Amino acid sequence: MTDFTGRRLLGVAAGLAGVLVLAPPTARADPARAVVTADARLDFGRMVVIGSGSRRVSAAGAVVDSGVMSAPGGSTRPAQFTVSYDRGNESRRPLDVTLEVVLSAPGAVETGGVSGRLSAFETDLPGYGAIAPGQVLQITLPNCTQRVCSRSFRVGARIDLTRSYGGGTLNLPLPIDATIVNVD
Repeated sequence: MTDFTGRRLLGVAAGLAGVLVLAPPTARADPARAVVTADARLDFGRMVVIGSGSRRVSAAGAVVDSGVMSAPGGSTRPAQFTVSYDRGNESRRPLDVTLEVVLSAPGAVETGGVSGRLSAFETDLPGYGAIAPGQVLQITLPNCTQRVCSRSFRVGARIDLTRSYGGGTLNLPLPIDATIVNVD
């Protein structure tokens, strides 16, 4: 009798394990998140600087030179970023989302006897004009009814150049981070 009971319990346990394996997994939503995408880099184009000078590219794309001359073959443009809120599920419930975005300025970059530093940042975000590195910018995505809601914006800046000798190409990244602050 003991053998029969032991076998029977083993058979029941194996049957339950089979049921658990065959049951469909429960649906889980991904966590909500904020993402920043760089759509276009800030491009100051090609230029010649004798000793020192600067070029400013506004958030609207206007260019102002001081102490530099344009060189052929280059194009200028402000940086463009898209900040997105992914709610993590397919709900269509309207949400008002507030995100905080922060720009971190790169340090000075030097190559081939030319050094450059970015300054005088500006954006086309409403309520902001000139922005400082580390300044918190709030972006609201009202009435978000899609899984992913987003807003694009542009950033312009001035590059201050100093040339000791030679020449080169300077690459100065614009790191931008976004954080979810409030979801109503």
